[in-house]
Amino acid sequence: MNRPELVTFIRQRGLAVVATRGPDGAPQAALVGVAATDQAEIIFDTSAASRKCRNIQARPEVAVVIGWDDEKPSNARAAPTSSPAPNAPAA
Repeated sequence: MNRPELVTFIRQRGLAVVATRGPDGAPQAALVGVAATDQAEIIFDTSAASRKCRNIQARPEVAVVIGWDDEKPSNARAAPTSSPAPNAPAA
């Protein structure tokens, strides 16, 4: 899958599961709405007070599952390019 195809794939689905590790190292997953930039950066919105935000700040490695077509999994590996806004309002 090339970059434009990946962007289209993400935009068509709009939902993903983001998996992080909690303070004790245990996995934690959450369904989130997602968007993609033209550069295939995956964006999702969350509260600064959320569990996933705290987990990502402590350990920026995450797994994201976005779905598949015709039961053929699509996998992509990426590194974080930014961190949560430090002054984001808590919900």
